[in-house]
Amino acid sequence: MIVYHYCSAEIFQKIIETRTLRLADITKSNDTAEILWITQFIDDAIEQEYQRQEKAFRDKCSLDSVIMRKAKYYQASYWGEFSRYAHFVSCFTGKGDSIGQWCRYADDEKGFAIGFSSECFEQFTLPENQSDIFYRYGCVEYNEKEQRNLVNDSVKSMFKQLNEVLIQEKHEGYINGAIGRQLSELFRTAAFCKNSFFSEEEEYRAYIRWDTKDPCSKNIKIVCKTNQKIVASLKYTHYTKKGTLCPCIDATFEAHFPIVKVMIGPKNVCSEGEIQNYLREYGIKCDVSRSKGTYI
Repeated sequence: MIVYHYCSAEIFQKIIETRTLRLADITKSNDTAEILWITQFIDDAIEQEYQRQEKAFRDKCSLDSVIMRKAKYYQASYWGEFSRYAHFVSCFTGKGDSIGQWCRYADDEKGFAIGFSSECFEQFTLPENQSDIFYRYGCVEYNEKEQRNLVNDSVKSMFKQLNEVLIQEKHEGYINGAIGRQLSELFRTAAFCKNSFFSEEEEYRAYIRWDTKDPCSKNIKIVCKTNQKIVASLKYTHYTKKGTLCPCIDATFEAHFPIVKVMIGPKNVCSEGEIQNYLREYGIKCDVSRSKGTYI
């Protein structure tokens, strides 16, 4: 499958010549509900699951204490000025030659759509010793019912762990750990859940959760799952957006750059031959075609 990254000619040139994909800070997105969207379902799911617990459990652990611990963990680890983690995404779509994508993301149809191999992104991972950094690639879920199911399943697992902790009469740290472990997995999923308003985009994402403790000192590599060969190097850096300095992760590909197609925008005056020659200059051989759009 091919997924497309629509961009201006200037961004296209930077991507090709530096062999670099940028993962932007998700909190600086034009969607104000990014990574927050799924959290609206969590408290309801906790309350419903809590009411299903045995009285012995409810006598030992109040509903308010569970919700309070959830909120504390979320603020400390995932959201807010002093949170432990930052979240970065590079966005793609399954839609090739989409008028909406050309207009929104490719300089009013004058840019390019770079087609990447979705299967390659699925094969990327991080070395096992990078426990504080997390990578995932996949499609965005827009269906609210499915989003609620994800939350409900996670909350059920959390209460199962809490029951085990309370039966063994473990101390406070074990209770916080049981909540934290399950919420950690849930909040990783949050980057792939969006408002159905955006479903027309059919978005796919490469997502990285980055530890903010001394973020610039990390020397992180992306490797291939099958042979553990290094695919790309990750660098924490900054760029400017609308006059604001924003953090980002630059993924620079060291070997195979998984570009399989380049599409020229409807209002882009470059010829297919010109773009093919340009790509060859940087060692990229792929299909080049022009949009079927007939704008001038």
